[in-house]
Amino acid sequence: MKKLTTPALAAAVLGLAIGVSATVYHVPSQYPTIQAGIDAAPEGDTVLVADGTYTGDGNRDLDFGGVNMVVMSENGPEVTIIDCEGSEQDPHRGFDFHCGEDSNSVVKGFTIRNGYASGSGLAGMGGGIRCDTSSPTFEGNMIRENTAEDGGGGIGCRVSYAIIKGNTITKNASGWSGGGVDCAIDDSKILGNLIIGNISARGGGIGCRLGSAPRIFGNMIAGNVAVYGGGIQCFSGSPTIAGNTITANMADWWGGGIYCDHNSCPTIAGNTIAGNTAEDHGGGIYCSYYARPRVTNSILWGDSASLGQEIYLSSGWGGTSAIDVEYSDVEGGSSAVYVEPESRLHWMEGNIDADPIFVEQSWGDYRLLWGSPCIDSGDPDSLDPDG
Repeated sequence: MKKLTTPALAAAVLGLAIGVSATVYHVPSQYPTIQAGIDAAPEGDTVLVADGTYTGDGNRDLDFGGVNMVVMSENGPEVTIIDCEGSEQDPHRGFDFHCGEDSNSVVKGFTIRNGYASGSGLAGMGGGIRCDTSSPTFEGNMIRENTAEDGGGGIGCRVSYAIIKGNTITKNASGWSGGGVDCAIDDSKILGNLIIGNISARGGGIGCRLGSAPRIFGNMIAGNVAVYGGGIQCFSGSPTIAGNTITANMADWWGGGIYCDHNSCPTIAGNTIAGNTAEDHGGGIYCSYYARPRVTNSILWGDSASLGQEIYLSSGWGGTSAIDVEYSDVEGGSSAVYVEPESRLHWMEGNIDADPIFVEQSWGDYRLLWGSPCIDSGDPDSLDPDG
C-alpha cells in the first residue's frame, strides 16, 4: 500500500473538506480579493483563501449575495486574517449575510478582527459578522476585538437560523446586548464555541432577546462582563442552554452567570455554573419580571453576590418570577436562593448540596473527578452522556 506523503495527505484532507465536486476559486492567486472570488463562484463551489492578512475594500463587508458557497482558509485562522479596520467614523465588518443564504453558506478558518458596527438597530448589529434573515454556518473561526454599538460585538443574528460552531469568540464588545453573540428574534445554534472575555451592557457572552430561542450547547462561556448577565442574558427569550461551562463571568449588577427577565423561560440543563460574580444580586442566576427558567441536572457552585449567591428571584419591576430546580447540585441548597415576596422557588426532587469535586477550580478546570457526588446523580429519565 502506497504511503501518502505529508503534502499529499494535506491535499487529500483539503479535498474532503471542500467536497470532491466543488470548483475551487483561489485568492489571491486567481482573484485579487476575497469578494472577487465570491463574485466569481456559483452555487456550491468553494473560495479558498491563502495565508495572509486581508484588508481594505474587497476584503471586508463580504457579501455572498444569496449564493450558497464555502469560503475558507487554506491553513486556519492563525495565519489567515481579515482585518476590517473599522471605526465609529468608518464602520466595516467582516461578513454581512442578508439575502436568505442557508447552512450551505460556510465561513471557515479565519480570524475576523477590528470590525465596527455603528448605529442603533440592525445597522449597529454584528461588529464582526452580521446575519439578517439568513442561516449560514460559521465554523472554526477566531472572532476577536470587534465592536457593535447595538448587539453582537462578535456576531449579531436577527431572524436567522445560523450555525455557530467551534469558533473562538473573544474580546468583543457591544453597547446593548451580546458582547460575543447576540440573537434578536432569532433561533440560531451556538455549539461548542469558546466565548471568552467579551463585554456588553446585557449578556457579556451571549444575548438572547425579543423572543429568541437559540440552542446554546456545549460552549465554554467564561470571563465575560456585563451590567446584567455576565455570561448570558435572556430578555423575552427562551433559549435551550445545555451542557455548557459558564464560569468566572461578572455582572456589575445582577446575574453573574445567567440573567432572565421579561417572560423568559429558558431550559437550563446539564450546565456547570460556577465561580461567577454579581456585584449586587444573583451570582449564578438572576430572575425577574415573569421569568421562569427550569434548571435540571446542573451544578451551581462557588458563585457570589451580595444576596442570592447562587439564585435570586426578584418581584420588582411590577412582575414576579419563579424557578424550577431539580436533580441539581446547588451550593448551600435552597438557602442559597433568595426569594422576594410573591416570587416562587420550586425546589423539586433530586437536588443535593455537596462539593462537586472539580479537577481544579482555581485553574478553571471544571471537569469532575472520580468520586464526585454529581456523577450518576442526575435525572434518571434523562440521557446519560457516558452511555
